[in-house]
Amino acid sequence: MGKSLTERFGNDISFVYIGQQELQIYRLATARPPVDLASGERHTLQPIPLIPEESLMIRVSVLYPDGPGAKFDMKYYTTSHMPMVKSKCGPACKSISAEKGVAGGDPGSKATYVAIGYLTFDSVDAFQKAFGPHAGEILGDIPNYTNIKPIVQVSEVTL
Repeated sequence: MGKSLTERFGNDISFVYIGQQELQIYRLATARPPVDLASGERHTLQPIPLIPEESLMIRVSVLYPDGPGAKFDMKYYTTSHMPMVKSKCGPACKSISAEKGVAGGDPGSKATYVAIGYLTFDSVDAFQKAFGPHAGEILGDIPNYTNIKPIVQVSEVTL
């Protein structure tokens, strides 16, 4: 069963408007709604698009922080490890991607992360069911490309 509107958008749902071809959720604006200076009209509602439950995705981000003695074989990671993870997870894994850190935010600074890998799934449950049975083999491959302990974050994709 899908999440309720309150679970998905919080307690600030005011009502649902069903248009000709789309459904939009309207949130109440802040206690002091903005005023259109040209007309003096108060705007009390803000439309936000409804995201169908089936389009919500989760992203598993695997971050490899840079540090003294950090080693990372990007070629192995992108040509062997990540494709193996996708294969083991099967169709539940919708996509994979990888980034190589090249610089930090300040000019001349090092990247915080040597590399970041991404996996997308329909839900946390789909990720756990697909990854779990193969976790030993997947995690056992890490020493083949790095000596860095990865940081894993599971996030809901919102944009």
